[in-house]
Amino acid sequence: WCLGGRAASALASARPPGLRCAVSFHGVVDPGVLRLDPKEDRVAGPAPRVLFLHGGADPFVPAASLEATVKNLKRLDMPVEVEVYDGVRHGFTNPAQALNENPAFGYDDDAARDAWARAEVHLGTSLGKG
Repeated sequence: WCLGGRAASALASARPPGLRCAVSFHGVVDPGVLRLDPKEDRVAGPAPRVLFLHGGADPFVPAASLEATVKNLKRLDMPVEVEVYDGVRHGFTNPAQALNENPAFGYDDDAARDAWARAEVHLGTSLGKG
């Protein structure tokens, strides 16, 4: 969630042993933190699968940052999925955001349910339980 999106994408790009997947819910991303070293430095084996679940009206994550992050991860031969929920704001999976008066934030029940379902499938498939 939120700043964890940056950490999840950076960790996945480093491909540490044993990491099989990462999920980012309305995560702030920064393509500048990705490890883009030559492939020879990478751990052998399958790359972790990454899923980004993003609100299309999230002012904290410019579309260009998300696109650059995804492009760079794919350049590293990493399987990446992205779901952008049109008109959905930051923090959309947190029901408490319905009480937040800041217009940048907002709970969206439909997007939250869909995101959770996608995350469950992603985790199950990536961890061999789906």
